[in-house]
Amino acid sequence: AISATAKMKGKIDALWMAPDTTAVTSESTEYILLFSLKNNIPLIGISGKYVKNGALMAYTFDNEDIGRQAGEIARQILEGKPVKSFAIHPPRKLKLSLNLKIARKLGVEIPQQLINKADKIYR
Repeated sequence: AISATAKMKGKIDALWMAPDTTAVTSESTEYILLFSLKNNIPLIGISGKYVKNGALMAYTFDNEDIGRQAGEIARQILEGKPVKSFAIHPPRKLKLSLNLKIARKLGVEIPQQLINKADKIYR
């Protein structure tokens, strides 16, 4: 992840972290966060934790609601609904985390409408 990130310098407008445990390590995360700030490239994190630590934003699913969805599907299966009859269900609820301090450092203007919709804001 580190060497791939370094090769992107001057070629990208933003960087989106992938939820890949082989690429997202504590070492690579620290490098990517520093690369983002040093090169004035917004980083889109994979969770609010990364936003708190320096990513510009993250748009993630709501863990509690995903659990509810899984429980509802499990109940339907236990009531006899065939597993093959289920389609893929996208998350019903999403969470937006923003880091306004990072936005200022990067010169990124976040519309007030988006700030108003954020679930977590770091200032």
